Amino acid sequence: MDTVNRNTSTLQSQNETLARLEVGQRNTREISNISNWESDSDGRVTYVSASLCEMIGYSAEQFMHDSWKGFVVDKDRDRVFKSWKDSVQNASHFSETFLFRKFDGSFIRVSAIALHNKDKYGKVLNSIVRLDNAPES
Repeated sequence: MDTVNRNTSTLQSQNETLARLEVGQRNTREISNISNWESDSDGRVTYVSASLCEMIGYSAEQFMHDSWKGFVVDKDRDRVFKSWKDSVQNASHFSETFLFRKFDGSFIRVSAIALHNKDKYGKVLNSIVRLDNAPES
């Protein structure tokens, strides 16, 4: 019976720690000025930072799921998507510079860098993408 009580206590402690980490992560997201989004392994957006919304003029709801793909200009789209798919498939670094259509119809040159969270087998679970203004080339 002591083993069951210890295991239950350990599980409760682990759940409490996980809950604190999730709250801390949400708080960090909210106070961060980094323009970023998070996506699942298929590239569907699951989170958008307020600073990214300000930068591009879209609301988080407008940017969610697959919507961001339509904001990459046509001439860059195939290259960016191929690079993204390759980086997820190989669980490797993603870094691209491209034109992004803002809500007001204007364009902004951005540099995107992604970090992938992987499972113990190296398969990508989700990604965090940082977007910065890029100098004109």
